[in-house]
Amino acid sequence: MAAWVLIATLLPTPGCQPMAPLPSGKATNVEATTTADAVSTSTLSNPSSTAPDVGLTDQSAPASEMKPSPTTPANDQSPSLGASATSPAPAASSTTPAEPTTPPAVPDLVGDDATAQPEPSPEEALLNETTCDEKPAPPANAKAPPLTALFDGKTLKNWKSTEFGGEGEVSVADGKLMLGVGSPLTGVTWHGPKLPTSNYEIQIEAMRVDGSDFFCGLTFPVKEDPCSLIIGGWGGGLVGLSSIDGMDASENQTGTHRSFENNKWYAIKLRVTDDNIVVWIDGEQVIEQPLKDVKLSIRIEVAPSKPLGVCSFTSTAAIRKLELKELEKAKPATAP
Repeated sequence: MAAWVLIATLLPTPGCQPMAPLPSGKATNVEATTTADAVSTSTLSNPSSTAPDVGLTDQSAPASEMKPSPTTPANDQSPSLGASATSPAPAASSTTPAEPTTPPAVPDLVGDDATAQPEPSPEEALLNETTCDEKPAPPANAKAPPLTALFDGKTLKNWKSTEFGGEGEVSVADGKLMLGVGSPLTGVTWHGPKLPTSNYEIQIEAMRVDGSDFFCGLTFPVKEDPCSLIIGGWGGGLVGLSSIDGMDASENQTGTHRSFENNKWYAIKLRVTDDNIVVWIDGEQVIEQPLKDVKLSIRIEVAPSKPLGVCSFTSTAAIRKLELKELEKAKPATAP
């Protein structure tokens, strides 16, 4: 009876579980064996696969002995630790990123734009400020058409005393061409190189020394026809062109009266173009004669002055400047 009691005591009671093993800091032999076997199996199935780096570095080792962890290529399809040998795992990521081919732009200062273009050099900035619309400046050596001196102030070169019959003495003194009093005309005529017959200007400075009639009768060509500019005629004060449609300066629309003093120089400019004749005295325009539908001519008395000549009528006159300038094209009648 006592034996049965002892056996009953030792047998487990239904509903009771065996007591769990006491906690221990060491793994059991079975667990250690199972983990080691899993590692061995994974390594054998893929010899090139290695355990992934957990990203920790042994801080106790010197810096010179630290080596980067091996990088797993991006196309390595080997299974990772703990995965089934027959199931492919996602590509292992490397703990050490590859260096970028071009380093990113880093702003030098706070607020700088890393993508901003570099500052241009001073030479580039100057070129950028120049636009194509800008027109080039005219050359520094550009000059107006030159004046040709027809009288050199010393001799009668290219000039001859006009044979009017009854003419006075012609001379050069103190830089002046002197026309003595004639009966009635005294003058000189051009015998030099051929001159233009249109699109030109003549500038002359003349003075009546003595007398009471015109001191400047300038005969000039207008294309194929001659014409005369009279300064101080018909009693000493008439200015005009002779002749327009057969009428003298005293009769046509160009005739005006002015006051002229003896022994005073007057600057006279005559412009001849394809369209008109314009005259200024001391900078003031006094004549503008269109050439369309008009007939130009000269009085018979001054015919020996053709193609270019200057004369005086019953007066002593002086000329100190006589210049010609060719014009590139016809200009509008404006004050000089």
